[in-house]
This record gives sequence, structure tokens and C-alpha cells, in this order.
Amino acid sequence: MKLAKVVAVISAMLVTPLALSNDIELTDVIESIKLNHPNILAAKAKREQTEFRQQEAEGEFDLQLAQKSKIRTGGFYNGWYLDQSVTKPLEQYGANITARYRISDGSFPVYEDYFFTESGGEASLGLEFSLLKNRDIDKRRIGLQNADNFLDIGKNQEVLSINKLIYDGINAYLNWYQAYKQTQAIDELVKLALTRQKGLESRIANGDLAEISKTEFETTLLTRQASLLEAQQRLMQARQLLNFYWRDNQGVIKQLTDQDIPTTQLKWPFSLVNFDDEWREFVISQHPALAEVDANIRLAKNDIRLAKNNILPKLDIELKVSEDIGRGDSETLDGNETYFGVNFSVPLERRTARAKKSIAELKLSELEFNRKALRDRLLTDIKTHTAQLGALRQLSDLRANQAIVARKLERHEHKRFDAGDSDQFLLNARETQAGQAELDSIEAQIRWWRKRLDLVALSGRLLQ
Repeated sequence: MKLAKVVAVISAMLVTPLALSNDIELTDVIESIKLNHPNILAAKAKREQTEFRQQEAEGEFDLQLAQKSKIRTGGFYNGWYLDQSVTKPLEQYGANITARYRISDGSFPVYEDYFFTESGGEASLGLEFSLLKNRDIDKRRIGLQNADNFLDIGKNQEVLSINKLIYDGINAYLNWYQAYKQTQAIDELVKLALTRQKGLESRIANGDLAEISKTEFETTLLTRQASLLEAQQRLMQARQLLNFYWRDNQGVIKQLTDQDIPTTQLKWPFSLVNFDDEWREFVISQHPALAEVDANIRLAKNDIRLAKNNILPKLDIELKVSEDIGRGDSETLDGNETYFGVNFSVPLERRTARAKKSIAELKLSELEFNRKALRDRLLTDIKTHTAQLGALRQLSDLRANQAIVARKLERHEHKRFDAGDSDQFLLNARETQAGQAELDSIEAQIRWWRKRLDLVALSGRLLQ
């Protein structure tokens, strides 16, 4: 009797129905991740940083204002001097245009004759451009081209990050769904046993069944209740893991409770796709991971161009026209002046420049090999998962039919048992087989779902 009371108390605790349950759809979790998850917001912020690369690169061509001034505050000479210039870098030929105005007054030593100007100062316009190094490309122009590549990298990294997060979130939901469904199936086994308890005790009291049947019943019930406790533990763990992805409008974890349950039937949240050759080729041509590598390859090619440019000798031309304004005592300052200058320099060995060129070329080779390996890996994984998908769909259908047949056998065995044509052992076996068939059916369904999810995740398109 003590064992029977313990069984009754545990049973009441395990099978108490839930009130006011709240169904959580898979699409609800996906939308929660996309709109409110902090990892999504972090990925967005990281991508937005690359949007300012263009502005940063364009800033290299901003107007530059410079001013120099000098005033003698003591000594024999008392001259003062002011030099202001505005420089505009140009994209063509690495050129710079500089407009300058300088003015001075007072006396200067001979070695500072350059400071002398007429009373109105001197205005000049100068142009510098390159004929060899920096003629076709330089660091500033490479920066403009690389800005678009960095933006592409940022966009594709964001897509991949979100794709991974949604994939993990869906898997967490599937774990929760599977644990909940399996808990329900085991709970049904417990309830089935409890519905027979009084009838069984009555038949034993009337002598229709042996006393050993009661012990067998209690053993079976305790086994099922232990399985139910384990299933409930797995359900609680799955719910806790899903909490990481279930967020409110402020991105705070909402904390799923016992009243929150998964939807009765899983609904595929994405567009239906035929995982055929055409789809596979489309995935490869549009895959964000490959697009990210392609952007890095373009960066590496630009590094090679810049390295080749830096090997060249520096040969710059400088042109300048100036005119002094106002009156003065020096005849040499009257009229217009023109200047033509040639600046040439080259490191005689250029080992640093050649080393950087070799490094850039090897980096390009590394990226191209990595791209080929990544493409081959994607194709292999897609083909592998596609080949498994059909078999898992068939297995899911077979397990579902198996569960239906097992339930029919169980109901038939109940009728035979109630009519006295079967025994407790055989009935327990039928119930256990039906329960296991239900668990196998749930597992097969989830495996098929996960395989479809793996394929869509491999395409990098879960965000869509």
C-alpha cells in the first residue's frame, strides 16, 4: 500500500495539466532574433562602420589649409613674415594644386632674402604631378577603390553572422519542440497506466489476476515515471537554451515559462526550394562567404598594384607662377616669375618594396586557393546533405506510419486485455512499443527538418 500511495502522489505531480498555455511559433522566434537580438545589432553596427570607409578615403582629397608666420621680437632685424596656402589633391597623376599668398615687412638678414615681398605680398599658383611613381595609382586612390571592397566585406560578414545566429536559434527551437513532443508521448504512457490502476486492483481482488500483476504494473509505472522525469529535465534544458534567442523589443531575454509551448505542428518558415542542380549553382554564384573572399581578392590585387608602384623611381614635376603685388625697393621682385622643377629619387636596392610586392602576390595566391577550397567544400556539403534529404523524408513518413500501426495494435491489445484474452505483460509491451514508435516518429521528423535547415543555412540565405 505504501508503494501504491507513492505512485499516486508522483503521478499527480507529473500529469497535472497546464493552464492558459501560450503557443510559440517558430516564425516568432526567427522574427525575435532578426529584430531584437543584440548579436544582430552588433553585426549591423560592424557593417555600418565600413560605410564610412568611403568618406574616410575621400577625405584624403580634402582641401588643406596651412599657415606659417614668423615675427622677430628682438635683435638687429625687425622683420615679420606670413605665408598662407591652400592645397587641393587631385586623383589624376597624383597631382596637387597649391594656391599660396605670402607677405612680409621690415628687415631680414641676407640668408632670409626669400621672406622679402612687395608691399601687397606675393600670390602664386603651383602644380605638382608625378611621371613615374604615383602617376597611375597611389595610396590615396587605392583607398577609394578599397572602400567599396571593405563595404562588400562588411555586408557579407553581416549576412553570414545573421545566418549563423538564425540557424542556431531554429535548432534551439527544434530541440525544444522535440523535447516537448517526446515529453507528451511519455506522459501519455503514464496516463495510460494510471487509467488501468483501479481496474487492475479490482481484478486482483476478485481473483481474476495474480498478485504478481500488481507488482509488474507498479514496476512499469515507475519506469515510465522515471522516463517522464528525464524527459521533463531535457525539456527544461531545451527551454533554457531557447531563452537566449527569445527577446523582447528591447533585446532583453523574455524567459519562457511552463505555460509557453511550441506550436502543435511545425510549419516550414522559408520558401519551398527544389534542392536541384539549378539551385546549387545559384547558391554558389551568390554565396556571401565566396563574395567576401572575392572582395578580399580585390584588396590583394590592389595591394600588388600599390607594391609595383612603390618599386618605381620617384619623378615629379613642379610648375609654379607667382606675382608680387604693390610697391617695393627691389627691382628683382617686380613682374611675374615662373618656376619649373624636377624631383627625382630612388632607393638603389629597393629590397623593401620588392619584398612587399612578393608578400602581396603570395597573399593573392593564398586567397585564390582558399576560395577554391571553400567552393569545393560548399559543393561537397550541399551534395551530401541533398543526397541524405530524400532518405530522411522517407524515413520520417515510415516512422509516422509505424507509430499509427503501433497505436492500432495497442488499442486492440487493450480490448483483448479488458476481455480477459491478454495479460499484463503483453499489454505493457504493446504500450511501450507504441510509445517508442511515437518517439521515433518525432525524432525522424526533426532529423528531416534539420537536414532541410542545413541546406538552406549552407546557402547563407536564412535571412531571406
